[in-house]
Amino acid sequence: MPPRDPSSLTAEAFRVAVSASLPPLAPGTALGLAVSGGPDSLALAHLTAAAFPDLRLRVAVVDHGLRPDSAAEAIAVRQRLTAFLPDVDILTWKPPFAVTAGRLEKARLARFALLTDWARAQGILRAWLGHHADDQAETIALRRARGTGAFGARGMARRRVDPDVIFERPLLDWPKQGLVDYCRAQGLSFVLDPTNSDPRTGRGLLRQQATAPATVSRPPEPSVDPSVRASARGVVTDPMGYAWCRSD
Repeated sequence: MPPRDPSSLTAEAFRVAVSASLPPLAPGTALGLAVSGGPDSLALAHLTAAAFPDLRLRVAVVDHGLRPDSAAEAIAVRQRLTAFLPDVDILTWKPPFAVTAGRLEKARLARFALLTDWARAQGILRAWLGHHADDQAETIALRRARGTGAFGARGMARRRVDPDVIFERPLLDWPKQGLVDYCRAQGLSFVLDPTNSDPRTGRGLLRQQATAPATVSRPPEPSVDPSVRASARGVVTDPMGYAWCRSD
């Protein structure tokens, strides 16, 4: 589905779009929201609160520990959220290693693990993430650069079914600019994570080159942690989206 018109993003339009693309949620159902404080996840939280007032919403703000001010930033994000959502938890991740560009994927997986543990403890089966249409386009470009073929061109799934939690992405049809405009129209102050535009990462370099005057014929190769190696013979995939990989 092509990205929607950014100007059409309203609580009602969001409700209709979600109802058409995701399974229904009965009134009183617990729903988790992962919020970083950026315009995408902040808009997601505000839209969900406005469009689905009969759900039992609970928010998780992850203090990722990637920057010295991450703890203070998480507290500030919680304060903004409590203006319209009462139940906001801060999840703190302490990196066991120095997080470099090549290890950002490990950090991302660690945050998923934190969210999964939090959702299980709160009795939450479904949790929403703020990935949007621009994220999807970048993901497809990066996967094509890796040579993943038609499978990679499918991009991020709208629903990621993990053993304990179903992660869903209700904003995949909306462009980032629409989310930024929505936050500004609602007076929602958001933060921008400099890691997202770090040219040492594949996604950051892709964004940098997308705004540069010169065009590129091929998206950049993403950074890969050299300590992680695998043989194609050791990879087993599953239709639900899982992959088991045997390292050396």
